[in-house]
Amino acid sequence: MFSGLMSMNPYGVFGPRSALPSEQARWFGAPSVAQLQPRDALAAHARSSPNADALELERVQFAGHTWYRVHTRVGQSVMRADAAAPAPVLHARFPEEEIARALGGIRGAGHVPVELRRIDAYDSAYYAQNAASSDVRDTRPLPVWRARWADGIDLYADPLSARVLLRIAPSGRWQRVLYQGMHSLDFEALRNRPLVRDGVVMMLSLLGLALCITSCVIGWRIFASKVRPRRMPKLDEPWSPSS
Repeated sequence: MFSGLMSMNPYGVFGPRSALPSEQARWFGAPSVAQLQPRDALAAHARSSPNADALELERVQFAGHTWYRVHTRVGQSVMRADAAAPAPVLHARFPEEEIARALGGIRGAGHVPVELRRIDAYDSAYYAQNAASSDVRDTRPLPVWRARWADGIDLYADPLSARVLLRIAPSGRWQRVLYQGMHSLDFEALRNRPLVRDGVVMMLSLLGLALCITSCVIGWRIFASKVRPRRMPKLDEPWSPSS
């Protein structure tokens, strides 16, 4: 019940978990015009990866540049779309140095991060519900870039999609405990031991079921005692108010 209340973020006690509008504006940068035509981008991808058919072509605005992102069944290709070049250069992901530079300056010139590095493993704030799952809905991409500031703000960016994935404020760490932790029992000690976590969840579920059953039995007994009809006295018995 308490964790459900915390999920509604009452009175806005927890900070936003996505980049602020001003941060998003700095991340995207000034709009640029695409000079590379989509058909030319697809043709360049076909020449580079003839065995990986393109499923989707996405236009991405990032750090003041326009990019094309080609999705396939086995991966992706990215290329600059606003640069005039005889042949576009394809990359497997967005340039790491540009991701790092944009993330470091996402809060403006007056906010210099105290830490800016690429992480290859989950931490206490950026984690997956089930890292071993094959379902992308249960996981989060790795590696990512993480920037930390002295006021307790952390931001995470994905070099694969050029998106800011998560923003954590000091209040968001309390949300991690009061909502995600209590609601899903995904504390790190349990998350890294799925069998133990499943056992704890089963035990608490059985305790909840037992509580519901005993509450129903007690309630039924109280209700039945109040609606049980009184015994009428026989004709040869003396009547009294207590009968």
